[in-house]
Amino acid sequence: MLRPAASPTPLEIEVVEGPGAITFGTENDSDLFITDPQTDFPPRGRFAWSAYLTEPAGAPVLSVDIVRINPADGSEVVISTLEQEVSNQNAVRFLRRFRVQRLVDAPGVYAVRYIRDGVLLAEGHFRVLGGDEDDDDD
Repeated sequence: MLRPAASPTPLEIEVVEGPGAITFGTENDSDLFITDPQTDFPPRGRFAWSAYLTEPAGAPVLSVDIVRINPADGSEVVISTLEQEVSNQNAVRFLRRFRVQRLVDAPGVYAVRYIRDGVLLAEGHFRVLGGDEDDDDD
């Protein structure tokens, strides 16, 4: 499948919000907004993201690419592609929750991208820290 051109990865990973952005954190409200936005996560903790698409989903399934980024040269490797099932094709906000170690396999910089038929609808960046800080098993 054709993938859209990615935005350049910023050297400083920052919290982003609004249309076209994916905001990361650990808590959310009932409207699918992240209530504690952050960019850095321990490798064994939990995290969530809220994707705010630039336009309605417009399809029954969206692709969600998880990409590892080499900050030294900007090269990227898609480490997995998830499916986001869409019950309301007019929806523009989606929430996902994961344990960090089930989504990524090493410390580093990552991007998440929501894609429909080669069109990038939302993108965000996060960092997984080294070590076993905040091992949350509840």
